Amino acid sequence: NSAKNLKTSLEQQKSALASLKGQLSTMTAEYQKTGQKHKDLVSQYEKEKAKLEEIGRTLGTSSKEYKEQQNVVTNLAQEVAKSEKAYDAQGRALNDMKIKTANAETQCNKTAQSIDKLGEEAEETGEQAKSSGGGFTVMKGILSNLASSAITACVDGLKNLGLKIVDIGKQSYQAYSEY
Repeated sequence: NSAKNLKTSLEQQKSALASLKGQLSTMTAEYQKTGQKHKDLVSQYEKEKAKLEEIGRTLGTSSKEYKEQQNVVTNLAQEVAKSEKAYDAQGRALNDMKIKTANAETQCNKTAQSIDKLGEEAEETGEQAKSSGGGFTVMKGILSNLASSAITACVDGLKNLGLKIVDIGKQSYQAYSEY
C-alpha cells in the first residue's frame, strides 16, 4: 500500500512536470513573439527618427511638421522603453521557468529512484527476515518505515513544486501584463 502511495505521488509529479513543460513551451513562444514585436518597434522608431532629421534639414526645426514628427518620435521612444522592459521581464521569467522545470524533472527522477530502491530493499529485507526466522511481520515493519520516509520526501517535493508553479505563474503574468 505504501509503495502504491509512492507510485501515486510519482504520477502526480509527472503530471505537474507535464504542466510545467507545457507552460515553458507557451512562455518560450510568447517570448519569441515579444522579441519580434520589440525588434519591429525599434526599427519603426529608427525610421521615424530619420524622418525627423530629414524634416529638420528641409523644413527647419521650428516648422509645424518637425514638431508633429518630434511627438511621434517621443511617443515611440517611450513605447520602445516599455517594450524592452517587458521583454527583459519575460526573459527572466522564462529562465526561472526553465530552472523550475529542470528541478521538477529531478524531483520526478528521485521519486522514481525511491520506488526502485524500495523494491530492492524489500527484496533484501525479505531475505533477512527469512534467515532471522522473524517472518513477514519484521519485513512488514521495515517496509512500512522505508515507504513512509520515501512518501514524505515525495510529498514535500510536490508541495515545493506546487508553490513554484504558482510563483512562476504570477511572475510570468506580471511580465506580460506590464506590456
